[in-house]
Amino acid sequence: MSLLSAAAQAAYTPKTPQQKADLLDLEGEILMKQGRYADALLKFQEALKFRQSEGYAFSNLWVAQSYRNIGAANYCLGRYDEAFRCHELALRIRKTVLGEYHVLSSDSYENMGVVLRAKGDYQQALIYLQKALDITTLRTVLVQHSGQF
Repeated sequence: MSLLSAAAQAAYTPKTPQQKADLLDLEGEILMKQGRYADALLKFQEALKFRQSEGYAFSNLWVAQSYRNIGAANYCLGRYDEAFRCHELALRIRKTVLGEYHVLSSDSYENMGVVLRAKGDYQQALIYLQKALDITTLRTVLVQHSGQF
């Protein structure tokens, strides 16, 4: 069942697998905000399948976003090992495509640190959270020195 009204569905009918995946992501985000994490997880997993059916390679940023979303839902469900694995996959893609010092790589490190903290592995959590902070700090310094705010 779609969370979108009949009018909204009539106004926007996805024509490609990527558009369908985008719509599923939006529905998943709504479900997350409602605390319906298991339902959101299903939407995010379905979005990943659509992206894979589109022929996206593992190194595609949309695939990374799907893994990030799946990781977030698993985290909320208390499935920390699966959440960590998904965030790790997202990081691997983001580092390959965007590099180590991109804001999305920092996002993945932070997500991994949060999962480790929830598992009680504080020492490892600090390592990942520090890496995220280092990337964010470096990016801030570079922007300040380039004169762009």
